[in-house]
Amino acid sequence: LIDALSAALGERISTEAIRSGADSATVDAVFAAADCPRALAALAAAGLAAGDDGVIVLSRQIASGRNQCRANGRPVTLATLQEISRHLVDVHGQHEHQALIHEENHLEFLDHTGEPEHLDLRQEYEGRYAALGAARAALAALRHNSREREQRLDMLRFQVREIAQAELRAEEEDELQAERRRLNSFEKLQELAGEALALLAGPDEAPGAAAALAQVAGSLQRLAEIDAALRPHAEEMRGAATAAAEAEHVLGAYVEALDADPRRLEQIEQRLDLISRLKRKYGERLVDVLSYQEQAERELATIENFEAQEAELTRTVRQAAEAAAESGLRLSQSRQALGRKLAKAMAQSLTTLGMPAAQFEVALQTRGDPEGLPTPAGPVAATARGLDEVRFLFCANQGEELRPLAKVASGGELSRIMLAFKSLCSRGAEIPTIIFDEV
Repeated sequence: LIDALSAALGERISTEAIRSGADSATVDAVFAAADCPRALAALAAAGLAAGDDGVIVLSRQIASGRNQCRANGRPVTLATLQEISRHLVDVHGQHEHQALIHEENHLEFLDHTGEPEHLDLRQEYEGRYAALGAARAALAALRHNSREREQRLDMLRFQVREIAQAELRAEEEDELQAERRRLNSFEKLQELAGEALALLAGPDEAPGAAAALAQVAGSLQRLAEIDAALRPHAEEMRGAATAAAEAEHVLGAYVEALDADPRRLEQIEQRLDLISRLKRKYGERLVDVLSYQEQAERELATIENFEAQEAELTRTVRQAAEAAAESGLRLSQSRQALGRKLAKAMAQSLTTLGMPAAQFEVALQTRGDPEGLPTPAGPVAATARGLDEVRFLFCANQGEELRPLAKVASGGELSRIMLAFKSLCSRGAEIPTIIFDEV
């Protein structure tokens, strides 16, 4: 019966369960689940509806090479079957009472007997403790990288200083290269500009091209006054004469300004060499070098803000620790009340299970820890489960001393204690059925 029900609930099942000579085995389990809202919610989440009066039918077909699961006649995955069934039945196996031997489990047993309000307190504490862990990890990471941070600071400061001292402009390289070309071609420029100027200006006391064009423009203007057909040509020639005069003026100033100063050429070469070295280190173009400078300055400001970051994270850790401690203390108070209630209820349950003289006690304690959470009594050790260490004490006979459960309870007594535990836990839970295998 236990194996069949476990199969319907989605537990592992071997094909050896199939009757000899048959190809498959099918198990159907029918539950009146109207008073089990979590199971109905899991059913709805799978896109299924409960039957009349909240009936849920779970089916499992076991065959060689395949397993088919159904809920209310509809195919579902094994995971869906398990999600629905875990809200319907709790099957307690033959040896699960051995968990009572291990004291690290006692806190979980205690909490599971609590009402929803108690479980909410634990959930709140777990969230705050997780937030504290995240804040501590962030602070530790910030401090752990101190050596790398100092090395990065030195490098960034050098790079920013090196680029800043160069006083670069985005268009500077093009301007310098153009000026270098002019200086390297000084003689050719002087020769060509001189020839052009001589043609425009003409030899001494003789008109050049500019003067000749002005004369032609004047003649055409007088002709146009007589013959209007020449007026457009007269205007064109007047423009040409004006352009020639302007060119003569510009070339004259250009020739006068030409300078073959070797010191200026040397300065340009040095400046271009500096730009070239910076480009090899920081970017292909001068604009890339300037962009790298901006990025480095921003990163430098962020890293130099380490002390402010450390102070902020330290404050966050302290606030998170205080919040976790406050929540942990309220959880501890709830556990103290829950422990007294559980001890009384266990004594009554054990009496009905043939152990009228049995005594049961829940011992809670906290342990001091300099690195723990701050409380009015001093810092205490804490885990993700709270501030408390829980131990169950037991004696089976009148007059005996209460001692740790694992040291005094026999196998049969542990089974009955577990039965009492499960029955007490079920009262506040939404699982309607508990099955004990050979308690």
